Amino acid sequence: MTESTKARNTEHIAIERMYHNKVAKSYDEMNKLYRPLNLLVRKIRLLEISKICHGRVLDVGCGTGYHLIPLHCRGFYIIGADISSEMIRITKNKEKNADYVVCSASRLPFKNHAFALVLCIATLHHLPKPSTAIEEFHRVLHNGGYLYLDEPCYNFLFYFPLKLSKHGTPTEVKGFRFQELIRVLCLNNFLIKKVSSLTLTSFLSHKINNLTLAYALFKIDFFISSLMPTSITRSVRIVAQGMR
Repeated sequence: MTESTKARNTEHIAIERMYHNKVAKSYDEMNKLYRPLNLLVRKIRLLEISKICHGRVLDVGCGTGYHLIPLHCRGFYIIGADISSEMIRITKNKEKNADYVVCSASRLPFKNHAFALVLCIATLHHLPKPSTAIEEFHRVLHNGGYLYLDEPCYNFLFYFPLKLSKHGTPTEVKGFRFQELIRVLCLNNFLIKKVSSLTLTSFLSHKINNLTLAYALFKIDFFISSLMPTSITRSVRIVAQGMR
C-alpha cells in the first residue's frame, strides 16, 4: 500500500469517526430503527444467529446496540466494537453489563480465534478497504466459526435513486456487487453457507408504522426476492463459515 493510499484511508476513517460521533445521539431516530418492519428484520437475524452460534460473539459496527443488546439479553457473551466512542457510550448507558471496545473493523484488538461468531451489519460499505476487515474477521474467528453479514448491494436500479437522495455518510461507498463480496469472502477462506436478500424492505422500512402491514410486506418481499437474481436486489445477507 502506497503512502498516499494510507493517508486517504486514514482520512476516510477519521471522517467516519467524526460523523458517527456527531450523529450518535439521534442515530436511532434518524434511521427509524424501531419501526415495525425493521424490528421484523432484526427478529429474523437474531433467530438465525441463535441457531448457528454457541460461543463468544463480536458485533463489529455495533452502533447504539441494536443487535448487541437483545443478543446479550438472550445470554450470549458479546463484545461490541465500533469506531465511534459516542456510539459506544450510548450503548453502555443502555446495557452496562456487556463489554465494548472502540476500534476500527480493519484493526481488531483481539487474539486469533477468539470468537465463535462475528456479526457485521451494514458496516463494510463504510470502510475504505473492506477486504482488510474480512481478513480480520477470519483471523479472530474459531476454525469453523461463523461470519454473519448484511450489506447493501450495488446496482444501478437501486444505487442511482439513493445517490440522488444524498442519503448516507460523507464517506459512504456505494455498496458491493454481490459477486465481488462472495469472491472476497472465498479468497479469505470463508465457506458460503447461506445467502438471502431483501428488496422492498430496504426501501420502505423507514416509512411503515403498522405492524400488520409490515408483516405482510415482509412476506411479499421474501417471495419477490426469491424470484429475483441476487445481483439486482437491494441488500444481501450472507452466513459464511471460516475455514483453516
